[in-house]
Amino acid sequence: MIRYYKILLVFLINFLAVQSAFSQYTERDSALVSTVFERSFDKEIIRDYLESKESRRVIAGLLAAAHSADTLFIPTIVDLDFSFYGKIHLFRP
Repeated sequence: MIRYYKILLVFLINFLAVQSAFSQYTERDSALVSTVFERSFDKEIIRDYLESKESRRVIAGLLAAAHSADTLFIPTIVDLDFSFYGKIHLFRP
């Protein structure tokens, strides 16, 4: 019986982790989600998000850039408003 609870607990934790990981994206972000999922990390798509005027898109771009581990995004990230984006926790504890 305890084994079933452990399996349920693992399933629940994985489900919540997946939900919180994708909560930064909307249906309009399909190109960004695709490039991150496929691990192709299209620089033009990510740069478009990082240079956006919408903070939601910038945050999504920061998540994508972090997953890519590509240092070419650093100049664009440095140009962002650190007083605003530096306080945002992209992953919840």
